[in-house]
Amino acid sequence: MRGICIGIGILFAGASGVHASIMYGVGNFGTFSNQSLYTIDPSTGGATLVGATGLNQIADIAYNGATDQLFALTRNNAIFTLNRQTGAATLIASSPGTVPEGSLTFRPSDLALFASASDTLASLSITTAALTSIGFTPPDAATSDISGMAFSSAGQLFAYAKNGSLADSLLVVNPATGAGTFIGSTGIMSSSSVGGLAFDNSAGALFLSDGLSLFTVNTTTGAATLIGSHGVSGISGISIIPSPSAAGLLVIASLALSRRRRQHHASC
Repeated sequence: MRGICIGIGILFAGASGVHASIMYGVGNFGTFSNQSLYTIDPSTGGATLVGATGLNQIADIAYNGATDQLFALTRNNAIFTLNRQTGAATLIASSPGTVPEGSLTFRPSDLALFASASDTLASLSITTAALTSIGFTPPDAATSDISGMAFSSAGQLFAYAKNGSLADSLLVVNPATGAGTFIGSTGIMSSSSVGGLAFDNSAGALFLSDGLSLFTVNTTTGAATLIGSHGVSGISGISIIPSPSAAGLLVIASLALSRRRRQHHASC
């Protein structure tokens, strides 16, 4: 029995190290530059190169937990998957149109895909890349430039609004109507033209990239707290692959314990 307990302890120790949430970002946004995929350290904001995507003008990235794939949306309205080991992009679908800046996020409840196209909320077909406009009603003119969106685990759709002359803002947007509600000022006055949001369901935390640095954001007040610089300019989208739930690890541990017991009885 002691051996079984030690084995289970090793299982949990290994799982906690291997399956921690991982943040990804795409950087060096530009008209002609080849963007790359990076991992981003959520404790320092620092970016580590994974590899070139072969794409330029990636508007945002988003993770689909059902298919375990990282998706990218480009400004010419094309959807790709990104290889998380190499950064290489594979075309999934494209449709005529443009998505200036843009955002990409999956709704947790049904994995419906949403994007912001020309600062208007839209649903996006993952198989055809067809955009269906929902609309967007900003609280005011200063919060109309959407640079990032992210759903929380509870289904709230948060949006990061850039403002060239004033501090950027955090909004919550109704995914059915596009109505935006002002939460508060982030306190950021970024010189970058791109940015992104990502919600870590494992930690219950909202992260924001203003294109240059990583922040945590208070979802009640909108206030952003600096974590650190990426060391890479033009991070135009971030996404988080969450760690598995504790319940999932308990199932794994239970199966391992049952197997060890059967092996023990068979040897007696």
